[in-house]
Formats: sequence, structure tokens, C-alpha cells
Amino acid sequence: MCGGRGSRLDLNSSLQGPEDPIIEKPLLKLKQKPLIQYIINVLEDFKIDLRIFAAISPKTKKTEEYIYKAYPNKVTILNTSGKGFSNDYKEVIQYFETIHKRLDQKKQQIQIRDSSESNKILFLPIDVPLVTKRILKKILRINQKTPCISIVIDKNIVTKYGFTPTPFTIWINNHEYCYSGISLVDISQLLKKTNGTFIGDWLEEKAIIISDPRLAFNINTNKELNLAEEYLNNRYFEKKT
Repeated sequence: MCGGRGSRLDLNSSLQGPEDPIIEKPLLKLKQKPLIQYIINVLEDFKIDLRIFAAISPKTKKTEEYIYKAYPNKVTILNTSGKGFSNDYKEVIQYFETIHKRLDQKKQQIQIRDSSESNKILFLPIDVPLVTKRILKKILRINQKTPCISIVIDKNIVTKYGFTPTPFTIWINNHEYCYSGISLVDISQLLKKTNGTFIGDWLEEKAIIISDPRLAFNINTNKELNLAEEYLNNRYFEKKT
């Protein structure tokens, strides 16, 4: 997901250099590397067959240009309206819902059921650039019994590392957890629950706790960008894990 404006970031920051004073959030550099590149690189490192989609919006046209130039034939562009994360999220689901129905009809016509084909969408916001292959594999191995799995992290871990907790939290066993923005949607289960069409704003979900500190590094401000760079410079995670 890379269609947000990044309203809490100073995109005229000197961190980016004078040559390009206005930068879209996905292209904001962390250790001289755009945030979006961190996400794409970890997905490229997977050994399983998957397709990478980038959900852009009218707010991130330079990001679209960057993807076409840097990842030709590797990343598919999806256009969303850019009316907020929740709305763009819904539009992405509806896009894949349409694809799923077309494939399902085609299989029925030729009487084939390919069980190896995945119906799942792994949503990754570019705000969480330190996510690793190990974390993503852990998510993909979850025995999913609801249309949506949302990954949450202990709020205390978020504050421990100096990041601002998201206002979207959930209480589990009298403890507060923050939504990481990462989720896994099973289109087949979703369509069964919604009688074939997802038109609402609510998904039946299960919150799964993954308390890896890398998920606390949700970059929404320049302070948080600096914190992430500081930790990377100190090779903090290599020492701890």
C-alpha cells in the first residue's frame, strides 16, 4: 500500500537533499533507500511464487514512475482513489474479488480446480520498512479461519522504541495492542461471508500478536524516520536477533 500523502512528514526535509525538495512518502529515503524499496526487496527474496502489486493513488504519481523504471515486469500497478487507507484497502479487495470471480468461472467452464492457486492478499504498508522475510513467512503460515487476519504489536514495545502508537488499538486479555497495518485477506472466505460481494466497510477479522520490534518502526514523522535510521546505523537488530 503506497498511496498515502504522508501528511505528518515534512517532505521538504533536508534529509532528502535539495535536488528533489518535494518527495512522496513511498520515495522518502531511509539510509539513502526509498521506503518502498525495502518492502519490494523483502518480497523479491521469497522463494515461493507470488505476485507483487503496488497500490498507488493520484497522490503518488512519482512513485508510479519510480516503480515502472526500477521494477519493470516485476511489480504490477493498482490505481486507487487515494481517499484514505481504509477506502484504498477496500478498493484493492474489490479488484481482487473481481479477478477471483473471473478465474473461478473459467475453472468451472473447463472443470478444473487448481487448489495450488492462492486466494490470499498480503497487505503491506510502506510505513513499516523493517519487516523481514521471517516475519512474513510466519504470517503466511497462520491457519486462517476468518476472512481477515490483522497483525498487532504490544503498545509498550511501540513506545519503548520512541514511536507514536497508532490510534487504532485492540485490547486482548486486558492488554493493549497496536495495529501494524499488515493484514492477510482470504478472498474465498470473504466472498462466502458476504454472499459473493464485498461492499461493506467491515471485515470479520482475527488479531494475531507478533511482538517483533521491527513492526514498531511505523514511520509517520521525521522523528520516526530519524529513529529508524539511527537503529539501522547501529545495526541494532543484528545484535539482538
